[in-house]
Amino acid sequence: MPGEPNELRLTKRSEEDAAVDRRDRNLVRGLLAGDADCLSKLIAHYDALVRYTVFRACKTECRRDPTFLDARASEVWSGFVWSIRRGGRGPEGTLKSYLTRIARNKVTDYLRSAAREVTAAATGGESETGLDAPAAPEGDPLATLIDFERVGALRDCMSQLPESDRKLFQELDLITHGQWSKAADRLGMAESTLRSRWAKALDRLRRCLEKKLAENL
Repeated sequence: MPGEPNELRLTKRSEEDAAVDRRDRNLVRGLLAGDADCLSKLIAHYDALVRYTVFRACKTECRRDPTFLDARASEVWSGFVWSIRRGGRGPEGTLKSYLTRIARNKVTDYLRSAAREVTAAATGGESETGLDAPAAPEGDPLATLIDFERVGALRDCMSQLPESDRKLFQELDLITHGQWSKAADRLGMAESTLRSRWAKALDRLRRCLEKKLAENL
């Protein structure tokens, strides 16, 4: 309330947080005991947060696919139930932070899988690009492929590249690790030719992505 001392407001907030924590822990205990109604109550309290987290992490996919948000939210709750039943207890921290972390992980898992599919489709086979790596070096073209906000648009742009450009992505793993000579040998061209064609292919891909992402703004 206006005019309340800061210490009083902080005390009230702490009391409210403690009450929420007690409520959540009681609901988790009930869920572990087999009370399905406890899960319904947890979903009522936190499903909006789960969906907001998924949307913030992957706006492009949510806008592109109307079923994406429902699917990821369902995965979050399934993952939550599986996790606490496996451990036999609730999370160490707050349930809010725990569910937020699960939601981000589910989006990450989905988009890494989508990136592998994009590369496999572009190369005409299974991807061996190392897209499961947790991070890519700054400036590495691989970072473009696993940028969460670009995966949806990337599918379309990859399909629009000339076949000669898509063929280069067969050796994406070698190229992104600087093994230009080996990649050139496997593609049957000079290293200088590969470097030139790779730069042009990335430029086409980048321009296409910029256009599509601008259309989604």
